[in-house]
Amino acid sequence: MKRTHIVGVALALALSMTAPVAAMAAEHPASAVELQEVAATQKSKFAWENTGTSWRLLYLTPSSTQWTYAHKWVQIGASFYYFDEQGDMVEGWFQDASGRWFFAQYDNMARNNPDAGKVISGWAQIRATNGSMQYYYFGSDPTTGIPSGMYGSDTAGYYKSYIIDGQEYQFDANGHCVQTMIGMAKTYGRNRTEVSDL
Repeated sequence: MKRTHIVGVALALALSMTAPVAAMAAEHPASAVELQEVAATQKSKFAWENTGTSWRLLYLTPSSTQWTYAHKWVQIGASFYYFDEQGDMVEGWFQDASGRWFFAQYDNMARNNPDAGKVISGWAQIRATNGSMQYYYFGSDPTTGIPSGMYGSDTAGYYKSYIIDGQEYQFDANGHCVQTMIGMAKTYGRNRTEVSDL
């Protein structure tokens, strides 16, 4: 995955750009030059690391002396990513510590999908476990843009209604929008995220 030329901000950190890490770098002490740079700019540095099976994000803050792996939520530009306890960027379906469901874009076999790992907000069409394409809606905080999870019913066998863009939609316990897909595609054909099979 190409991770160069990304300017970003972590939720609690201001991250500045650095080159991606080509090999496994692991957490390590920062060099004197790196420490001087972050102290002078008061901006953190970050670097992507390809483990061969996943992506990790190393960062160095002005208040630290060591490159550290990102864990949990990170914002880079307008995009949000989630990293597990090992520091691996998640892809596909996942739950955060609150138990809410989210979906992060997959990478591809060439590992060069620029959208890999981005957590989806808004409408998305995703292939369900039964093979059918289903519409989902993922909320986000209107002020911060932080993802707030999949809309759905709290009880199996029952639907829950949500008002989205001034229109009422019903969702089942799996997060599937139960309105007809034809109507959904017509209304949201230009605004939905389509997740491709990889």
